[in-house]
This record gives sequence, C-alpha cells and structure tokens, in this order.
Amino acid sequence: MQEKITEALNEFIAELVCLTTCEYHKTGEYKLWQEKIDRMYVDCEGEFTPSQLSFVNECFDLMTCVYNRETEYAFRRAFSYSVFLLKQAGAL
Repeated sequence: MQEKITEALNEFIAELVCLTTCEYHKTGEYKLWQEKIDRMYVDCEGEFTPSQLSFVNECFDLMTCVYNRETEYAFRRAFSYSVFLLKQAGAL
C-alpha cells in the first residue's frame, strides 16, 4: 500500500515539475536565458577541439541533470511542507 502511495506521489510531482517547466519555457525570462545558452554553445564550438567540446557537453549535461534533480527535490520538499502546515492548521 505504501509503495503505491509513494509511486503515485512520485508521478504527481513529476507531472507538476513537467507542467511548471513547460509554463516557464513560455516566458520571456526563459527565452532570454535560452538565447544566452545557445550563444554559449556556439562560442564553445569555436573555442574547443572536438574532444574538448565533447567534455564540455558532458559537463553541461551533468549540470542540467543536477539542476533537474534539484528542481524535483524542491517540489517534493514544498509539497511535504505544505502537508505539514495543513496538518498543523487542522485542515488535514
């Protein structure tokens, strides 16, 4: 029973992260950051050898992965804190 609840919660949080990320990608702020990232990639292509560029891309991929995990963790904690506050307020 606990595993099903955990699995459902994981799916719920993953969906929340996906939805909010998609919403953020529609903002002007995201577009500005994406333009900077795109320029950074172009600059890297001109500055590094193919071998070095491969390493740089691995680093960028790792940073993106860590950022995505951090975002999911933040959602989990916020959800946990929200439930705690609702319990303290007697709403749950």
